[in-house]
Amino acid sequence: MEYEIVKIEGNLIFTDPISKQAIKKAINSNEKNIEIDMSRVESIDSMGINLIVRLALAIKERKGHLKIVGVNKVIFDVMEICSLNRIASIISYEKSSA
Repeated sequence: MEYEIVKIEGNLIFTDPISKQAIKKAINSNEKNIEIDMSRVESIDSMGINLIVRLALAIKERKGHLKIVGVNKVIFDVMEICSLNRIASIISYEKSSA
């Protein structure tokens, strides 16, 4: 399965327009399978979670798959609490390094 890779750096938060734009571009694309590389993301807020949910729903409509890789432990825990693991494959940095 081929994935369109979207790299996010810094923070996936309300005040970071570059990260928001990268996710919004993926939402509006026609790609069925998208991988978000979050290995350089330091923090995420509710807006970031909302964008990922919107992306996952858009990909589901396209009958595709969302994979999120390189997630640090804190963000991984937040994503699990928000049940994002039900709508996307989430691979933490620690798991992918092992």
